Order: sequence, then C-alpha cells, then structure tokens
Amino acid sequence: MNEEQMRALSGKPTVYKAKHILVGTKGEAEELLEGLTVRNFGRIACDYSQCATGANYGILPPFVAGSMWPQFEAAVLAAPLNEIVGPFRDDAGWHLMIRTQ
Repeated sequence: MNEEQMRALSGKPTVYKAKHILVGTKGEAEELLEGLTVRNFGRIACDYSQCATGANYGILPPFVAGSMWPQFEAAVLAAPLNEIVGPFRDDAGWHLMIRTQ
C-alpha cells in the first residue's frame, strides 16, 4: 500500500507541494523551458513568473486535491517528483511546474 492509499484510509488528505512559473503565452513558456533546469528553476521563476509566487522562487503553498484549477491539479498529480513538466495551460495562463511532494 502506498502513502496516498494509507492517507485515504486514515481520512487525512494528501498534501502536495510544487513550484511553478506562470506566463501569458505558450511561446513564452516554451522559450523559458529551453535551458530550464531543476537547479535554476527558482531563479527563472523570480525573473519571469507573472504569479506572485515568483518572488518566492515559484514555491506554492502546500495544497490538497480540489483546491487548485483542475488543469493545474491534473498536471501535479501526473507529474513525477522533482522533474519539470509543461508547458500546460489553465485559466491563469501557461505553466512550467515541478512537483516537490
């Protein structure tokens, strides 16, 4: 039984953590993706993200399922840990993201 299944049985929601970069167009996201690494992700988020979390290296507050835009949440749930995914779009714009927990 994995951790998520154990949490479901205990009634405690699974908490997710992620970093992201939000931009206005797919082209901007694709341009940032070139040369983007897990190591420089925070710096790039500070410099280019249009989300307030950019000032905090793109780090989102911890969240549970059902609390984010559905498209963003689906990307988080499908993402392998500590790998860059995207670009993908939701109602806020275009994202590059790393699931950290």
